[in-house]
Amino acid sequence: MKNGFDYLRSALLLLPAAALCFSAGCQLLDNPGGRETVLPDASEGTPANSDILAAGDYVFITYSGIPFPPQPHNEQIRQDGKIHPPHLEEPVRAAGLTVGELREMLHNLYVPRIYLQLALTVKIGERLFTVDGEVQLPGRHKYSGTMTVLDGIAAARGLSNYAAKRRIRVTRKADGTVLEFDYNKARDNPNHDLPLYPEDRIYVPRRQL
Repeated sequence: MKNGFDYLRSALLLLPAAALCFSAGCQLLDNPGGRETVLPDASEGTPANSDILAAGDYVFITYSGIPFPPQPHNEQIRQDGKIHPPHLEEPVRAAGLTVGELREMLHNLYVPRIYLQLALTVKIGERLFTVDGEVQLPGRHKYSGTMTVLDGIAAARGLSNYAAKRRIRVTRKADGTVLEFDYNKARDNPNHDLPLYPEDRIYVPRRQL
């Protein structure tokens, strides 16, 4: 049997692992050898929630529940993450919210400040992006969760043998901004990769032979 000193020593040995686990958000599991194993939290690395709105998403808002409701409002989320529904003085941030959270926020802004009662629905349009030029499968592709330009090119089955890898252009649908993208740099260093938003267009020019 262990004496009091052995129990105290075991407890002291476990303190650093417990502190590390608490700060990193992980779990401590027993293993057959009697030692504690630190494992990453199961939530790490899970895909982004595809219900979360992002810049470039189309939002469709309809109003009901009163005799003369506002007209339906369709708007693409701007690059700053905001939309400006009717009768609200200031734009509101939609990016980063789920569809349900945006509906609840808008309802609280309308009722009772503007209307005594109002029902509204919020829907998100189909999420697509375009890849044109020297890729294996050019065209429209489904946008899923959080994506980067490298992800978009991969969805188009990669570059062709004639791609000008250092002169790729990314056009933001939300505000028309055109960005230069270097495929080689992004492959070597993820910090050079760019976020991809719904309705963006990736154009891969043909290299000069």
